[in-house]
Amino acid sequence: MNTVSKTTAAQPIAGYLPQPEPGLTGEEVIRRAVEMRPLLLADQADCEARGSYSLEMHERFRKAGFYRVLQPKMYGGYEFDLTVFARVIMEIARGCPGTGWGLCLASAHALNVAGIYPKAGQDIMFGTDGEFAAPARAVPSGTATETDDGWIIEGTWDYCSGSPHSNWAIFGVRIIEKNSDGKPVIGTAVVPRDQWEMLDNWRGFIGLKASGSNSIRVDKAIVPKELVVKQNLFAINIDGGTEGYHLHGNSMYSGRMFGFFQTEITSILVGIGYAALDEFESKRCLRRTRDQLDGLKFQGSNSSILLSG
Repeated sequence: MNTVSKTTAAQPIAGYLPQPEPGLTGEEVIRRAVEMRPLLLADQADCEARGSYSLEMHERFRKAGFYRVLQPKMYGGYEFDLTVFARVIMEIARGCPGTGWGLCLASAHALNVAGIYPKAGQDIMFGTDGEFAAPARAVPSGTATETDDGWIIEGTWDYCSGSPHSNWAIFGVRIIEKNSDGKPVIGTAVVPRDQWEMLDNWRGFIGLKASGSNSIRVDKAIVPKELVVKQNLFAINIDGGTEGYHLHGNSMYSGRMFGFFQTEITSILVGIGYAALDEFESKRCLRRTRDQLDGLKFQGSNSSILLSG
């Protein structure tokens, strides 16, 4: 495995965008996630009916800083570590599993684009306000065709979890260059919300109905050259260190995809496990209360018989 010496890595660069809450801690973000559990439980049925968490819940997540947990400080993020991210997702999934899945897959991928895109691309994606949420579908279900001014993106990608409230989307693409030698090249493209269509096809499934795992169709979107890179999310090239490692000076942005992917999914599943235990405990307490009431009724009935005798 190739590694980059700390002595040769670039130093962190001062942030260009302010954090919404300077001084916010990972512990506070986790506490906010815990406190949302009653709201999430109460909204479970409606989330499943609409296929995603509500716009109101999205705004709560945004104000709580959940979308910025893994986002670089340079771009107004908090750049907390993966432990904080995992704990937040666990707590949200504990309140509503589908919501946990949708939030996870919308908020997590700030880490991926911060890792593989050069600064010019990150400047565009994080913009002037640092608001970034994006599903990622690495399967190359479409193409990126090179032009003089940028790239034309076309295709349809399924299972784009977290898409309903995202303002970007990340796709695996087959790159078609102007001077191609004919060899297939897999890359990654990022497309803004106003150039893709979310299909209403996430209904009638057995589980995780609230995850917002809709398909996305892109019809000849035109994006700048900086938004397409020759990096396959399934096999990120880390030789010499990633763009993000050198830009942000943080090894969190230097890893391959699958280790992080497992963190995403496992965090959701652990939260679901806790949710199942919570439900079991709730049913057990309810049954205990009913048994106690039945016992009191039985005692009262016996007392009446004795008195009448």
